[in-house]
Amino acid sequence: MIQMSTLIEEDAEFIKLYYEMPDEEIEPDKISPWLLRIELNHEIMVDKKLSMADIAEKINLEFDDDLTYIFNDDNVEKLILQIRIMNDEAPKSESDESAKD
Repeated sequence: MIQMSTLIEEDAEFIKLYYEMPDEEIEPDKISPWLLRIELNHEIMVDKKLSMADIAEKINLEFDDDLTYIFNDDNVEKLILQIRIMNDEAPKSESDESAKD
């Protein structure tokens, strides 16, 4: 099951808020426990007139339902985007595999 928390203190608040009221239906068993955490430069984002939603939309256009992502608000100092792979099916537990033996 997905970790709906983080070890990174500066991400803790927006992670907690996101999972309290997610933007989409979450299937925790299909979400990879591994994530790619990207910190974007706030000044460059402002100079290029990009928002976190713009970045997320481009990722969604390219990868559709293969990835899930969360990001913090554009008005914070550190812009963080977290991306996880969506598995086609829930991972098998050890008890499922041993039952086949």
